[in-house]
Amino acid sequence: VTGGIGSGKSTVTELLRREFPDFGVLSVDKLVAKMYEDPMIGDQLIDKLGTKNKDDVREIVFKNEKLRLAVEEMFSSQIRLSINSMIDFNKDIIIEFPLLFEKGMDMIKDFDVVISVLANESIRIRRVIERSNLTEERVQSILDAQTDDETRRFNSDHVIINNGDLDYLKKSVTEVAKDIRLDSYKKDNKKIGMFAGSFDPITLGHQHLIKKSLEIVDFLIVGISTNKNKTSFVKVGAKAHLIESSLVEFLSPEELKRVYIKTIPEHLLTIKYAKKLGVNFMFRGIRSATDLEYESQINLLQKKIEPSIETIYLITPRELMEISSSLVKSI
Repeated sequence: VTGGIGSGKSTVTELLRREFPDFGVLSVDKLVAKMYEDPMIGDQLIDKLGTKNKDDVREIVFKNEKLRLAVEEMFSSQIRLSINSMIDFNKDIIIEFPLLFEKGMDMIKDFDVVISVLANESIRIRRVIERSNLTEERVQSILDAQTDDETRRFNSDHVIINNGDLDYLKKSVTEVAKDIRLDSYKKDNKKIGMFAGSFDPITLGHQHLIKKSLEIVDFLIVGISTNKNKTSFVKVGAKAHLIESSLVEFLSPEELKRVYIKTIPEHLLTIKYAKKLGVNFMFRGIRSATDLEYESQINLLQKKIEPSIETIYLITPRELMEISSSLVKSI
């Protein structure tokens, strides 16, 4: 996890830690703070700069490029050793690395995922001033010395925009966490399913089928499709929120972590999008013989397009068979 000063990378790291409680966590900033307490490093700083006080060191190196490079190299070697040591000890680790693109480019290849946290410059300046004694001019000089956001975007697997409130940030981190889980499941050849529909709106029948699907696969993508032959009752942008809200009351927290709600791009066939996401199984709900006949025809076409994806038919419970999105809309 990386980002410029005031971007909110520490908050994102903490939110990711909650998403992945079994992961180890390492903060490069905290590691550097401990290094200032090391007598050997303190002696080297005094020898080079005449002081080992952190604030004084920062002030000196920002005015002298040669000294800044020398001090950064001193710390970088120790940071690399600490990161390598923790990676050897932990299978999975979240590293908060503020200057990754400035000083750790040679290490990027060693990371499975790089997440950049970005925020508008004015917001970052305000955040830093509020939490420190630095002047606006001083904060601006720090920003100017750091990598620009375009470089971060280009070299990152995921980008989190942190211009809003904490609730918005939590949702963004949750989405990234689900992307990471999905990629991990694909690499480990886990079972990934998709239950696609217009969900206009989501019903008790849909909820039941989602829960049953989770008993079969490790990870389930709920794909929101657009039916051009129908007038939408719920706007596409609101469907994901409506589905998520309904599932919060229906699934356990652990089950929710294995559900990913995604809108299927209009220009892609559902089966093509499923293949792109690494899906192994498509789930379809059956309420009647008519449903089965229709779904069988769809399956024949999908098999010609993507033979590797299997379709699993789930029978809707008797008490839910009469429920449909069309019926709910009419009520």
